[in-house]
Amino acid sequence: MTDTLQWLFQETAKFQILYPDLAKIGTRAIYGKSPLPEDLITRAAHSTQLYFEEVIEAGKRHGEVRPEIDSGVAAFIFTAALTELASFLTGRAQLNPSELMPGKNDGLGEAVVAKIYHQIISILKSGIAT
Repeated sequence: MTDTLQWLFQETAKFQILYPDLAKIGTRAIYGKSPLPEDLITRAAHSTQLYFEEVIEAGKRHGEVRPEIDSGVAAFIFTAALTELASFLTGRAQLNPSELMPGKNDGLGEAVVAKIYHQIISILKSGIAT
């Protein structure tokens, strides 16, 4: 499950960074005012929630996730983290997302991004308590 989450966060951030305008359209379509039909927006949000719930349930079956974890709550946290990932990454590097477009200077650097992904997965996996 950790590998799946790592890959998903990495690919989502890559898309949001490379195509910030498309990512904004998608976010607005789901969370803001959109010309898309309401039932389509509802189905997309529900589908995302269900996907994460299935990943979490699979983690439970494989002993990677504690059985008492509420899959719906965990899915909500994953969705929220993915939705805001590009904003966090560009804010951390004090960059405008357009500065990360192909051919521009990548102020984040792969090592920095990988470290952030690792932190996110670690927090989601182990929490923040000592």
